[in-house]
Amino acid sequence: MLEYERLPVESVSLIPELRVPFEAERRWWSGEPPPPHVFFGDVFSTFLVGELQRGNRPELLKRLFGFVEDMANHPDARVQELVQQSVLANLCNEHLASMGLKRFLGPRSDELMQEYCGVWHKH
Repeated sequence: MLEYERLPVESVSLIPELRVPFEAERRWWSGEPPPPHVFFGDVFSTFLVGELQRGNRPELLKRLFGFVEDMANHPDARVQELVQQSVLANLCNEHLASMGLKRFLGPRSDELMQEYCGVWHKH
């Protein structure tokens, strides 16, 4: 089972394409893995949005969003908050929605995203 403190490292083992941005962030943190909120807010979500915008690696997007859904269903509330506030919050964007975001979101991820976006991104 995924452990909150190890999520940045575990994400790279599950999604090897994250290795290069992870290592760059780790260098910035003097060789230590970045804290979960920093990694998922700055590295993971930036990578995810970039892949979504390019749209040329649907299999990678499926794995990324599968990992997001696993985190959204995690029994540890800290992991659920992490994915909601550091990943899904960055997807509260009509432009991304128009790019087919919904087809990648799992049910719990969609629920957490709608909850966050509905509160913090009202028009």
